Amino acid sequence: MVEGYDNLSSGDKTLFRKVLNSLLFHTFITLYVYDSDEGRRKTNPEYLFADRCFPLLEEYLSVMGISLCRDENYGVIYASPDEGGVRERFDKFTTQLIYMLRLIYDEERDNLSLSSDVAVSLASIIQRMISLSLFQRKPSNDVLRQSIRKLLNFRVISRLSGSIDKGDSRYIIHPTILFIVTNEKIATIARMIDDDTKGDEDEEA
Repeated sequence: MVEGYDNLSSGDKTLFRKVLNSLLFHTFITLYVYDSDEGRRKTNPEYLFADRCFPLLEEYLSVMGISLCRDENYGVIYASPDEGGVRERFDKFTTQLIYMLRLIYDEERDNLSLSSDVAVSLASIIQRMISLSLFQRKPSNDVLRQSIRKLLNFRVISRLSGSIDKGDSRYIIHPTILFIVTNEKIATIARMIDDDTKGDEDEEA
């Protein structure tokens, strides 16, 4: 174990393991989390611990070839595999979905006040994807559920209300979207989607 771990209290050692698991399995830890039972957001104790013990966590993860990053403006701490490390690859529809979420987040960001989160309905997301010709018709519920669950797992979004794949369900887009779809990546994804759209038009012709 890295130096400094033995000096933690038993409670902090439990939090240390919990935070590590969050970073390894979910990548992101946000300053605020949403309690669906109470219908409100709460300060995340995992974030507060990670922020307080950042050097210790950073040292531990570096042994595994993982960099620990922090953005205090948006309240996000995340794990990033070093070059050559294993990275998650999204399927085509999930890539289109996170591209749309990034566009919506950018549009609404200027209207944000104390919160860095954006609320949106699933129906609105799908309608806007159709309007941009990201696909011709709504994907199957199985595909939709699979993509949404993946983004929930990576804490890109949180569900506010409604069933996971129903149009009236509402989601929170977290600022983590900025770190999954960076400014450089958004241009690359846009070109990829444009090429796919042109390919589909050529096939129909």
